[in-house]
Amino acid sequence: MGRLLSACVLAITAATAFSASAEPEKYRPAPYSWAVIAKDGIGCAKWEDQLALEKIAYSGDDHAFIMFAAANCKNLPKGTLVYIEDISVWHGLFQVRPKGGLTSYWTPQAYSWEPAPEAPAEK
Repeated sequence: MGRLLSACVLAITAATAFSASAEPEKYRPAPYSWAVIAKDGIGCAKWEDQLALEKIAYSGDDHAFIMFAAANCKNLPKGTLVYIEDISVWHGLFQVRPKGGLTSYWTPQAYSWEPAPEAPAEK
């Protein structure tokens, strides 16, 4: 069983490395930094809601997706300046807070960021 698990981990690691090398380098913001959302997306205030939304999306039930997103999530439009508060590497989720906002949202857009033109001035 241990060898099978090791072989699976190795295969996944190799596949990930191969697919990452095949794509052009994309901007990946670091935690505790500002970034700009590069494409429209959805974020949920609760981490569990974001995971549930992803499961609904994978099921292909568009009506359930729209209803769940409308009740539990927020639209994060392209061009929004956000502060990266946390990153869940295991799930590929970023916790972001739009500039001027008090609520942060979990979003799976790990590869759809642009660098912030400049960090907002501290007051």
